[in-house]
Amino acid sequence: IGAGANPVQQTFELGIGWNLFSINVQPSNTSPAQALSSIDGKYDAIWSYNALAAEWQRLVIGGPPSLNDLDAIEPGKGYWINMTQAGILIVQGTDPVTAITLYPGLNLVGYNAQTAKSVTDSMLSIEGLYDSVSTYDVYGDTWYRYIPGGLSIMNNMEFMQPGRGYWISV
Repeated sequence: IGAGANPVQQTFELGIGWNLFSINVQPSNTSPAQALSSIDGKYDAIWSYNALAAEWQRLVIGGPPSLNDLDAIEPGKGYWINMTQAGILIVQGTDPVTAITLYPGLNLVGYNAQTAKSVTDSMLSIEGLYDSVSTYDVYGDTWYRYIPGGLSIMNNMEFMQPGRGYWISV
């Protein structure tokens, strides 16, 4: 942590199986081994989607180097992590920049705020420019979605929360 920076810590649970998560702190070392050290040995793969390049990046534990092109865990990005054991992810760092660049199509992003906010408040800066926001909860094996102007039966997500990753369709 740099001198004069406000240290912050993020802590959340990851369940067995595929979790959609994000970090909301800027770690001093973004390498997956360092940023995810609190859950070392409890996961076997991490995937992230780069919307600008329209391609997946991944880290497969024990996999060939050709499969391992995910070299950083950063705020503002969303990640799929396959947990082989449940674990508590603890990430220490400083407050990140809150702006996230979105591209036309699907974007896998993180939620950089330190507290939960309603979806409508969280997405206010791009109101009218996005079609949907969705996230996945491993514990309930449930997808949550918000579609602006959609029927309430289609909208089962009210809040965006620290620690979750989100698919945003722009």
